[in-house]
Amino acid sequence: MTERPPIVIPDGFTRKELLAECDRELHMRDRVYPGLVARGKITGSAASTAVARLRAIRNIIAQLPGDAESQAQLFAPEPRRGR
Repeated sequence: MTERPPIVIPDGFTRKELLAECDRELHMRDRVYPGLVARGKITGSAASTAVARLRAIRNIIAQLPGDAESQAQLFAPEPRRGR
C-alpha cells in the first residue's frame, strides 16, 4: 500500500477554525436562501444543492484526524517552492 502524503491546509488555519467557518456559512445560508428563493433570485434546487455541497465539505473536514500529532502534520505550513 502506498503511503499518502500528509494533508496540508494552507495559510495556517486549524481544523477547528475551518469547521467554525463552515458552520457560520451554513447558518447564514439557512437564514438568507429562503428569501432569495422567494424573490426568485435562485431556485430552491440551487439553494439545496449549495447547502448540500457545503455540508459535504464540512463533513470531510470533520473526518480529518484530530489527535495532536496528526494536527501538527495536517496544519504545517506549505513548503515554499522555487526559492
